[in-house]
Amino acid sequence: QLNYYCVSLDTVSSRCKFDAKKYREVQRLVTTRHFCAKTAPPKRRVAGSTPARGTIYFKSKYMTDTATSTTDLQIAAIAGDGDAAFALGKQYDLAEGDAAARKEAYRWYLLAAQGGHAEACFAVGLLLNTGDGVPQDDAAARVWFAKAAEQDIADAQFNLGLMYYIGEGGSKDFDAAANWFARAADQGHAKAQFNLGVMYLSGEGLKQDEVAVVKWWTLAAMQGHPGASANLDAAIERLAPDQLRIVQELTADWYSSVNKPF
Repeated sequence: QLNYYCVSLDTVSSRCKFDAKKYREVQRLVTTRHFCAKTAPPKRRVAGSTPARGTIYFKSKYMTDTATSTTDLQIAAIAGDGDAAFALGKQYDLAEGDAAARKEAYRWYLLAAQGGHAEACFAVGLLLNTGDGVPQDDAAARVWFAKAAEQDIADAQFNLGLMYYIGEGGSKDFDAAANWFARAADQGHAKAQFNLGVMYLSGEGLKQDEVAVVKWWTLAAMQGHPGASANLDAAIERLAPDQLRIVQELTADWYSSVNKPF
């Protein structure tokens, strides 16, 4: 019987879009760190708390244009410029401790999201999921995360997978959870890689596969995911030498695919 230090899913929702450039700089060394996902901080915010907010990375013509005034952004956003609407939402979203500003953030994010802006869809889902400045609505959050996930926003894919796994905002669906974790994991999302390994271990939504467990936990541990690092040695001990060679080939293939120029 294999005794893992932690086999619970990572249930802390993602707040940042995966940064591929930074990922390529991650050291490819497994680190050991004791951690149990059951003790991870809850996704729900405690009333009155102001935890550090994540950064929503995005590609926009307004990213480096500091000369663009709020008024100019508003004019462009109202005219249908999704990047401008998203940039406005981001400005208000970064105003810490201001509920009115968060409502304004939601308004501009929603305008951009309704036009199909991928990162805005994720931002709307995040605000609805956390109830930050707007009434909490997990069912609606699930819809907006899905819109972002379909456009390959890895954090949205992870959050959507988590919602399907725990039945948040709708019914539980392990098959759907595994699918979205897999899509995020393929983009290098460490939490999704860890959770995908857990599902291969448990057989929930996937056929049990110890080789796949080690593959995904290795990739997650290489990015410093503590749950993967804590459990990887125990998982490796269960594999035969030929299975370990398969893991090495699979991880090498994965790295060669993600390290292509973006």
